[in-house]
Amino acid sequence: MEYEELNEFAQKVKAGEITNFEPYFRNQNQDQLRRLKQICILHEAYQEAYLDWASDGRDTWIQHMLAKHGYCLDTLIQAEDTYVRESALEQNIRLALKPGFIKENLGVVRAALMSSVDPDKEVLDAFVKEADEFKEYYNCEALYLKHTASKTAPTAIEKTMTPLQLYKVDSPLWTLPYTGEQVALVNQTLRDPLNDATADLVFGAIAEGAKTSGGLLDYMLRGQKENNGII
Repeated sequence: MEYEELNEFAQKVKAGEITNFEPYFRNQNQDQLRRLKQICILHEAYQEAYLDWASDGRDTWIQHMLAKHGYCLDTLIQAEDTYVRESALEQNIRLALKPGFIKENLGVVRAALMSSVDPDKEVLDAFVKEADEFKEYYNCEALYLKHTASKTAPTAIEKTMTPLQLYKVDSPLWTLPYTGEQVALVNQTLRDPLNDATADLVFGAIAEGAKTSGGLLDYMLRGQKENNGII
């Protein structure tokens, strides 16, 4: 199928003019089939074929695309490819509550939880119970802190404190406005005895969205340029 034919197919799909898709999928090679499937998924067309596509582990790109668009998640959560399972969890983290899933996919569930500011409490509870057995393989300190914070009622004084102030008094409540990734960045960067200037910088960086040491470095460099009048 040439570019012009693909473009014509896409225009017809977008306009809803195709009622029988099967002839378009006959006698196509794998690359052509992938392009046709991509067009259909983008335009929410030919959905009766999605389950078959989701079950076909030979094309993980199409599986990933289906997951990203929220299709066939119950099937894709069992996909062989880790990236596909992660994509399915991003759409519905509660799929992790399927019996045995967390224990068999601890790294996948950890990644999904770490990217959330407010992770699903039931999934986080279940994860923490399973993670205890695998502490030597996975660093889950950030999620343990967020789990503790989710079960901690703030005092009247704590309600008035900033995250940095809460951090300085060892209250887990400082983690609540941040993703697990950001909590991990703070834990990895700040050490005892605490340097106030460094703490201000790190908390300023995560307030601006930094999640990694690279993001922290970018924040520092921007600050230096602004101080030097470059920006």
